[in-house]
Amino acid sequence: MSNGSPTESNGGKGNPNLIVGVGASAGGFEAFQRLIEQLPADSPLCMVFILHLLPTHKSMLTELLSKMTGMRVSEATEGLRLEAGHVYIIPPDVYIEVKDGHFNLAPRAGETAAFLPIDRFFISLAKQAGERAVGVVLSGMGSDGAIGLRQIKEAGGITFCQTPGLAERDEMPRAAMATGDADFVLSPADIARALVDLTRHPYLAAAEKTEEARQLRPNDEQFQRIFSLLRMASGVDFSQYKRPTIERRLLRPMALHKIASAQEYVRRLEQQPQEVLQLYRDVLIHVTFFFREPESFTALGAKVLPKLFEDRKPDDMLRLWIPGCSSGEEPYSVAMVLLEYLAEKNDERLVQIFATDVSDTAIETARAGLYPESAVRPIAPERLRRFFTPVDGKYRVNKRVREMCIFARHDLTRDPPFSKLDLIICRNVLIYLDQAMQKRLFSAFHYALKPSGFLMLGAAETVGMQRDMFTVVDKKHRLYSKRPAYIEPLDLVFSEGRHAEMPSVPAAVKAVREHVRKNVQQEVNQLMLSKYAPPGVLVNERFEIIQFRGQTGYFLEPSPGDVNLHVLKMVRPGLLHELHQALIEARNSQAAVRKEGLHVSFDGHGREVTLDVTPIVLPDEPPHFLVLFEEAGHQAGPPPAPSTAPVADQTDESGPERLHRELDHTRHELSTTRRYLQSAIQDLEIANEELQSANEEVLSSNEELQSTNEELDTAKEELQSTNEELNTLNAELHSRNDELGRLNSDLVNLLSSVQLAVIMVDRGLCIRRFTPPAENLFNLIATDIGRPMQHIKPNIVSPNLEHDVQGVIEHLTPLEQEVQDVEGRWYLLRVRPYCSVDNRIEGAVIALVDIDAVKRRELEMDASRRRVLAIVQAVGDALVVFDGELNVQMVNDAFCRMFGIESHEATGKQLFGLGDGLWKAPHLRSLVDRVLRDESTSSEVEIEHDSPGRGRTKLLLHARRVENRDEHLPLALLAIREV
Repeated sequence: MSNGSPTESNGGKGNPNLIVGVGASAGGFEAFQRLIEQLPADSPLCMVFILHLLPTHKSMLTELLSKMTGMRVSEATEGLRLEAGHVYIIPPDVYIEVKDGHFNLAPRAGETAAFLPIDRFFISLAKQAGERAVGVVLSGMGSDGAIGLRQIKEAGGITFCQTPGLAERDEMPRAAMATGDADFVLSPADIARALVDLTRHPYLAAAEKTEEARQLRPNDEQFQRIFSLLRMASGVDFSQYKRPTIERRLLRPMALHKIASAQEYVRRLEQQPQEVLQLYRDVLIHVTFFFREPESFTALGAKVLPKLFEDRKPDDMLRLWIPGCSSGEEPYSVAMVLLEYLAEKNDERLVQIFATDVSDTAIETARAGLYPESAVRPIAPERLRRFFTPVDGKYRVNKRVREMCIFARHDLTRDPPFSKLDLIICRNVLIYLDQAMQKRLFSAFHYALKPSGFLMLGAAETVGMQRDMFTVVDKKHRLYSKRPAYIEPLDLVFSEGRHAEMPSVPAAVKAVREHVRKNVQQEVNQLMLSKYAPPGVLVNERFEIIQFRGQTGYFLEPSPGDVNLHVLKMVRPGLLHELHQALIEARNSQAAVRKEGLHVSFDGHGREVTLDVTPIVLPDEPPHFLVLFEEAGHQAGPPPAPSTAPVADQTDESGPERLHRELDHTRHELSTTRRYLQSAIQDLEIANEELQSANEEVLSSNEELQSTNEELDTAKEELQSTNEELNTLNAELHSRNDELGRLNSDLVNLLSSVQLAVIMVDRGLCIRRFTPPAENLFNLIATDIGRPMQHIKPNIVSPNLEHDVQGVIEHLTPLEQEVQDVEGRWYLLRVRPYCSVDNRIEGAVIALVDIDAVKRRELEMDASRRRVLAIVQAVGDALVVFDGELNVQMVNDAFCRMFGIESHEATGKQLFGLGDGLWKAPHLRSLVDRVLRDESTSSEVEIEHDSPGRGRTKLLLHARRVENRDEHLPLALLAIREV
């Protein structure tokens, strides 16, 4: 967004200082209403309200909100410019984004995925507005807005969410809070007041050249104090981070705490150590999510993984390093891509991913591998089912994926790198570091990679000036491969300098003499080339000069600025075009190219030049090109020697003798001078040869010492890398050991508290673990762990116990049966298969539940029932027992004889459905109802009955409630006697 002048106070004109995106769903309209009611009519804010609307329902929000605020309210349309003092409403069934200060609308028609307009708007707002973006999440269902809120905070903006207890639906506010990126959790009215305070803070004018803005930005001395506080609190040196990045991170808490000067904020940091830790967390904002930039993962699987697995031995482990892993989403994404690739190739190869970050909190989150629903939203459904397990509303990464990733704390600016890596993925980390640190890290990455290794950077990163270290594989997705031939003194960030002194290593005399002889020959060759050959340069395939030959000053000159040896950057203007054309032609045709009649100017004098470009191609070497410059009319060979013959004096024709003597004298002096010069030259040559020989010996020794020193440095660096790797593995093992310890303690306490006799055995029926109650029942002691069950004589009477347990292990069929101990107590024996976490059967679990009291009560009740039944049958009167729902429970033989029915015909039938109308008498029904209501009631009634074969008889019916403690329905007894 524009950083122009402040908005006009009348609303409706001017660029907004703050763009506030407000997202809501169910119950969000009322919350937004309470928010905008607290905003003044002349507010310079630009509010954008994104509400989940029905696709086919015409929105009335514009008309409703216009009556609630003095700000102008309108529905967003395509291309509409965002202005201060406005409230914009999202139309139904569209996505809305911000682009170059205008709205961009996109239909959602045809989409099958979840409709998430809040996240999409927040993400575009973060990209466009940066620190001028504000995200607000109000009441709603789901988790829309959580990811976008994180993007706004990473861009330097400020984030709010509604207090969950005050929201009609709290799912969206809670999802936003779960990310840890909500700066404020307030009521809608308090959010409005905080927004008004932000519009008055100089935070919004930090980019302007005003006195308030100048006081807001820290100076060098204040930066150093802040860096010192951060270093003491966290151990991280932020002085090598880019100043603008740190400054943006400082402005946020200053605005949140209403601090108007950097000096005041530094004093707050010095007085409140918890603020330093909060600033440390703000500086290390972890903006990441699963499969970020998905096209990069596609390129990784298509262009890198096939080369990494090509010609690789089965036992050769693939090693990756992901620095700056944040909370683990990226390492797990890479692990999923690798597992899918290995499954496609039917390969069981081992893969090890080292994932590091400077934040301990982020590392702990990554190790747990437990993420909220909003975090796993970018993952395809099939991947979510395959690699995640739902746990209490969240999702945990599967064990196989977690075991591939080793997480550890690691400071890129200080700690040594890993070594012998196949792939390094360092995305969106280098953009926060200064150029010097980036160069050192590229050197570390180059060292850490194998010769065939690859490097992957973020979309906004590139190798820059370190292109000699890496070759481009995919420019768009920032994929590079290591240049193994790159040679430069290793400059790793953890290097402690080279040793100042090394013990001398004497070289063999023969080897030294051979080395000197070769160097003398090379010197002679160089001398002859400099005198008789035209000057030129040797360039590589990128047209960078790697060797100068002869005096090239007439044709080349260094370019101003940083050192650059590209031949086209150094050639004089008159030759630039033709040289570039000649190099291209030579590279394409692989043949020599000659350009004649070229003109170049030097020191005000013009020269005619002939240009020769010859390609040099050697096996297993990249192509090189020899560029020669030859002046027109230049002849190869030494220049003609000047004549030394004396010129005769033509005027002195009378003194031939004197002339002869002078000539002899001159010849003598010349001969003497020649012998003297020859002797001096010989002495000089001998001295020069001796000095050259001594110099070569010193150089040879120095080279050997340097080579030994470099080998020692390399060995030291490898040891440091190995040590770092071991520390990382040790930290991971400590973490897993602590987790196992906690699980073991939980298991021991659980088994001790359940008070059940439980024994765990393996597939060989050897005892693995047992609870204290099992000691007496099975006659066990602590040293019995590991012994077979056959060696134990239990107190349980079950002759086939071992056979039954073995059958459960083999057939996976659980077993339950009642058994007794030697004292006659009853137990319920349960045998279940023992399953490991990966669903393998590794034994059985034997549990004994004490059911003695229940069993004995059942036996007693059975005996009582038998006695009662015998008494009932012995009584001469007809008896019938029925429950509260008038269902017949039992009749005796006398009843069956009296009414001519069988016992099974009456049992289970309705009482008043028996007989031929006998039981429908009103006074009999009243009697039954009265008895069932009152336990103490005992009543009699006399009725007449037509009995077949005996005529009309009188029956006396006596009813009484029967005590029934074990049943929910009451029981009653009806006795019938003829009168």
